[in-house]
Amino acid sequence: MDTGKTADERAQALLDASSQHQKYRWLVEQPATQPTVTTWSPGFSGEANVVYPAQVDCTPNITYVDGPEGVRASGVTDFPSQIALASAWDAELAYEKGAREGEEAYLKQKNVVLAPGIGSGRTPLAGRTPEYFGEDALINGLLAAEQAEGLESTGKVMANLKHFVANEQELDRQTSSSNMDERTLRQVYGLPYEIAAANSDAESLMCSFNQVNGVFACENDLIRDVLKGDYGFDGFVMSDFGSVHSTAATLNNGMDQELNRPIWFTPARLDAALEAGEITQARIEEAATKVIVGYLEAGLFDHALPATAAADASSPEGEAIAQEIAEDGSVLLKNEGILPLDVAEGDTIALIGPTASRSVTQVGGIATSAVSVCSLTLQFRPTFPPSNTLPCEDVVSAETALTARAAEVGATVVWNDGQDLAAAAALAASADAAIVVGYQRMGEFNDLTNLRLQGGGDALVSAVAAANPETVVVVQSGSAVEMPWIDDVDAVLEAWYGGEQQGPALASLLFGDVNPSGKLTMTFPKSLADTPTNTPEQYPGVFSDGSTTRPAGSSEIRQVNYTEGLEVGYKWYDEQGIEPLFEFGHGLSYTSFEYSDLAVSTAIADGTPVTTVGFDVTNSGERAGTEIPQVYLTLPEAADEPGKRLVGFDRISLEAGQTQRVEVVVDGAASNHPFEIWDADADEWTIVDGDYGVSVGASSRNLPLAAGFALDLGADTTRPTATLVAPTTAGPTPALEVQVDATDAGGLNRIVANVYQGTKLVKSTQTKVGGATAGSHTATVNLPDGSYTVRYNSQDLAGNISQTREFAFTIDGTKPTATVKAGAEFTVVGANGAYDKVSFKLYDAQKVDKVVLNGVVKDLTNNPWSDVNFIKPGVFGAVAGANTLVVHDVAGNTETVTFTLN
Repeated sequence: MDTGKTADERAQALLDASSQHQKYRWLVEQPATQPTVTTWSPGFSGEANVVYPAQVDCTPNITYVDGPEGVRASGVTDFPSQIALASAWDAELAYEKGAREGEEAYLKQKNVVLAPGIGSGRTPLAGRTPEYFGEDALINGLLAAEQAEGLESTGKVMANLKHFVANEQELDRQTSSSNMDERTLRQVYGLPYEIAAANSDAESLMCSFNQVNGVFACENDLIRDVLKGDYGFDGFVMSDFGSVHSTAATLNNGMDQELNRPIWFTPARLDAALEAGEITQARIEEAATKVIVGYLEAGLFDHALPATAAADASSPEGEAIAQEIAEDGSVLLKNEGILPLDVAEGDTIALIGPTASRSVTQVGGIATSAVSVCSLTLQFRPTFPPSNTLPCEDVVSAETALTARAAEVGATVVWNDGQDLAAAAALAASADAAIVVGYQRMGEFNDLTNLRLQGGGDALVSAVAAANPETVVVVQSGSAVEMPWIDDVDAVLEAWYGGEQQGPALASLLFGDVNPSGKLTMTFPKSLADTPTNTPEQYPGVFSDGSTTRPAGSSEIRQVNYTEGLEVGYKWYDEQGIEPLFEFGHGLSYTSFEYSDLAVSTAIADGTPVTTVGFDVTNSGERAGTEIPQVYLTLPEAADEPGKRLVGFDRISLEAGQTQRVEVVVDGAASNHPFEIWDADADEWTIVDGDYGVSVGASSRNLPLAAGFALDLGADTTRPTATLVAPTTAGPTPALEVQVDATDAGGLNRIVANVYQGTKLVKSTQTKVGGATAGSHTATVNLPDGSYTVRYNSQDLAGNISQTREFAFTIDGTKPTATVKAGAEFTVVGANGAYDKVSFKLYDAQKVDKVVLNGVVKDLTNNPWSDVNFIKPGVFGAVAGANTLVVHDVAGNTETVTFTLN
């Protein structure tokens, strides 16, 4: 393919050379990524095999791989879990991790990484909590965007944002409906995707298994109208494995590619839906184009996969990043001065717990070791042992790393698996310091049933703490953990699933070689009863009989009611006045920080507030450390918004005694809508006038600095409207005539219609309205042949801007072609070139619309290539003597051919 052309141009050229069923291949993963394979097993029992023609030349082999925390293949770096990455609050680190993961994926012959995942932390029981970034939309959106950018920075790997949307539990994830009001959907569950889409160029996104308000996510108009429409996501949308339930509804509502093998998007089903008028050729080609363009933009066409996969794609760089995530993402929850460890020559450290060592301990019949907490647990099934999502081949345990580090000062580490409480307590009593490592395993396919340590961990901690007053607890978990023993221990370090470098990271943190700096991105409650989803209707959800158990033999959808609304995560605890065990944003250090000199200023630009928050942070301790200052905004009472919202943060490293001025800009135009709430009646984001509060500090409940300001944007805070009047339907045209009408009660400023080819602005048009309450903008767009998008909106005098909407169109000013087919298959009579019968080969880059022979019309709209065969006098308007054939394409261009028949 011509690499000098744009991705859109190359995609169009590929489709122009494709048959209908070759176009269909792009709509299903395996046919799209295995171009020479032609046959797949039936989509449903009793059906015939699914057969395609081989794909056109120059299409690459592509391989998808799962990979939220790392490439799920052998011979790779086992990075810590995503919740650990989130706890570092470090966008640059997320990018670096993504870049390294992308390189490893490519070396392992994988070039579409199904990552990063995005969630909202509705319940800490959710099995995939460690795959996501916590309970805040801003953290989820920004870190997902950075990891996606890192993955695609290699120029040969594609990222995939997942799973859209409200996919908040594993229990009945394929047969449950997440039911909520529109404001909750927009502000809690959709917002992190809006932020990620705005801050990255991720080329693909995955829709989720669950229903949303009674409609499966992959056939929900949220994809078409909200994700692609309002959020402006311009990549392609794929399903999850088995999350498609229809052909027409799924395709029409915006999903572009069925994951895995063809089931609902088979040629037979697509042909039937097209024949029945349930889907359109335009939508088929739009979906195919999006997939091809995504592959092209990610570099998959131009960078063939290696001929062989690397046996080991890991590297010292990957190991260093893994250890940095484990160190920076670990959170020091409590410290009564026992950390960092102060051990001397001859001292003994008791290290207790099965996951502290590579040695395997049978806990409840399950093989348990440091490998068990390297990554998420893939599945708990009665007849199979749980396994990890990552291979975890190179795990360095806490026992190995602490033993080596203690030896540097002449101290000794003694490990005990903790299965005999009396023996563990005896070891702890004889030691100078005791470290208990407790664990909680979780992952895909199952939710937790409680928030307690597993494997008898709570009893083990209590026994050790009773034996040794200087007890440190290390928690290796994927979610929040209840701590009934919290008052009996001196220190608690949350280490999450620490990946292959878990041991070296723990040794560095516990001995003080690295100062802890992680902060929680999810609330740790005192008990499960304190969480937002504390009724059966909220979690796990109920059936029509009111039970939480599905009736035997029933396929009924579980109804999960999100009646907590906006009160998710720390907003719930703030609004309900519930004291958590450890709050969102909490995390201690071996030094101390002081906040001072808050200055808050707000300016209004085109009706949009921009607040600058400045303050000093001083390292008031005796050693260097890293702090994560956080900025929260409280909205006016009239906004009816629970608690406060995180609107900005920073990560700064300070030497002892050093002071740094920090400035956080809260921009009202940013993708996280910091000042706005979703107005469901107006179907738009809106700012509520009134008193706003700014709070600054080290966590959501440690906020020593506060200030307030008022916003009064006047009576006119309503966005104007912008309506596309013409054209009303998509289709190729030699030149586009655009008309956009707009209204605003307070007076319009201007109406804009800009034309883009891909992401490039190629023509800007606008009309200044000058204060009228209604106006119209018309423009004639003359451009070279190609596919384009019009993005249009209006602005009122107060600076409010309507929602920007899009209209895709194609410029086609090229005549179709018509070629008389002559030769041995035809009888040529006489020297004058008259034929007994003729055929024609007709072609147009967009589509042939019709042919007119001597005034008789034949419709040929289904294919850019069309044949008119074996025409002789008396057939399709042909006459003996001179004949005139006029070929029309769908844009109205014509070509005339004359011929003579006997």
